[in-house]
Amino acid sequence: MRLSSRYFSVYVFAAFALGFSLMVGLHTEAATKGVARLAHDGQLIVADAQRISRKVSREFHYSPKAVVRLFVNTVAMPKMMFEKISQELDKVSRRA
Repeated sequence: MRLSSRYFSVYVFAAFALGFSLMVGLHTEAATKGVARLAHDGQLIVADAQRISRKVSREFHYSPKAVVRLFVNTVAMPKMMFEKISQELDKVSRRA
């Protein structure tokens, strides 16, 4: 039987799912503790992200100039990139 590279990701997923199921079946308590720790860490990360987003939104609220500057820079960035590309293309066309 030849494994097809076309379905390689399916084989990897199936092996991972089977191995994970076996690990949970054989070591239920350890798996439960591990998942509980991951869930707790996830809650801490979400709480930190919410705290940071509130702080950033408060700072933007107090400084509308910063919001305008961020918007202008975001809009101008692609323009600057295309200008640089245009300059490089001009250099190349002059050399040719």
